Amino acid sequence: MKEKLVDILTKTFREWELFSIRKEKRPIQFASGACTMIKESVTEGFAIRVIDKGKIGFFASTSLHNIPEIIEQLKTNLVFGKEGAFEFTDNYTADNRIQTYDPAIENLSNEKIIFQGQEVVNKIAEYNSDIDINVYLEAETNDIHLLNSRGLNLSEKKSLYSCVIEGTLSDQGEIINVYKGGASGAYDLAIMEIAREIIFVFEYSKKKVRLDRNNTKVPIIFHPDAIDVLFLPIFHAFNGHNMYLGTSPLLGKEGLQEFSTHLTITESPQTHHATFSRNFDDEGIAIREKYLVKNGRINEFLYDLNTAHNMNTTVTGNGFRSNASSPNMFMEPTINTTGLSVKEGTIKNDDIIKNTKRGIIIYSLLGVGQGNIINGNFSNNIQIGFYIENGEIVGRVKDIMIAGNSFECFKNIDCIGNKRFHEKETLSTPYMQFSNINVVC
Repeated sequence: MKEKLVDILTKTFREWELFSIRKEKRPIQFASGACTMIKESVTEGFAIRVIDKGKIGFFASTSLHNIPEIIEQLKTNLVFGKEGAFEFTDNYTADNRIQTYDPAIENLSNEKIIFQGQEVVNKIAEYNSDIDINVYLEAETNDIHLLNSRGLNLSEKKSLYSCVIEGTLSDQGEIINVYKGGASGAYDLAIMEIAREIIFVFEYSKKKVRLDRNNTKVPIIFHPDAIDVLFLPIFHAFNGHNMYLGTSPLLGKEGLQEFSTHLTITESPQTHHATFSRNFDDEGIAIREKYLVKNGRINEFLYDLNTAHNMNTTVTGNGFRSNASSPNMFMEPTINTTGLSVKEGTIKNDDIIKNTKRGIIIYSLLGVGQGNIINGNFSNNIQIGFYIENGEIVGRVKDIMIAGNSFECFKNIDCIGNKRFHEKETLSTPYMQFSNINVVC
């Protein structure tokens, strides 16, 4: 059936691309400490992009049975498609083949997953049986295959194991909600470590601290769980499509010193068994390591095939159908990152806290992404944060908001810790401290 489709695509369109995927998922859920859901699902499907007469046509489905209808739908979509004059790639080369698949995830039994979930429930309940515990575990395997009219023929198998733990506690009329997750491309996910971090947050939340207005000029330490708020504008600024539209504040600043010399941001997709590990993107471009920021200097932006053509520059292997971890066949490739990481500093993460006379460490924020992502302004309430006094965490802060600008923060970094967290996930950073963020009581 696929061979027949390829033959007709070749005869009908100037350029074509056929992306197919088989996705197996096994989610298991615990609600209020009890296993309430065990599912298994298998989905298969394909997505076709065609380029003809300066337009892009797209069609996706779970069935190949009616090929004439598929072709007619592509022709119709091509008429109303977006402009595109680029060519699909015919040249895939990779210096090193990285490991994206761990058979231990595919062979993981439901009984083993349930056992791990129950371990989490028992661990947190042992600490405090009043905490309402929800756990979500999922094993996923993707078989990816990519063909195009220029002879490209690539395949890859990708595995993913993820865990999300949520704990809720009613304490003295207040609801404390703690949420934390993790993921890996191999069966090495430290699930019990995630549970211990949940317990840590609940333990230090026992004592509440209210800041007065005279204590608001304090440094802010971002735990890696909370630092997304600073990086969302960075993702936007380095997206080549936003360069093309002229909305990136870094337009025309390549090679310039825009940030602190302490800041180096790399995209490191060639990490074995990371959530984002891929050997090629969803357009068939080999993935490589990139320096977005090098010692504070703007170094490189991210492009897919279409945007690289529009900008007359080199494609970077960042064309993904939603994300690198779990492609969505119903989405066309757009620019996305794989694994961004911040280069470590020289001071221990714990010493950043110990060296702080007065400050706040933030573990989670409310309303992330609701600020002005284009210019970098943010204003968020602290959901989970702790006050530091004389180098020690003394209690949880309440009714506190922070406000600032991401680009200004990265120009003035107090310090960066020496150990990154979430090294196999899409954003890996150490602790980072800033003194130019406004604190509002």
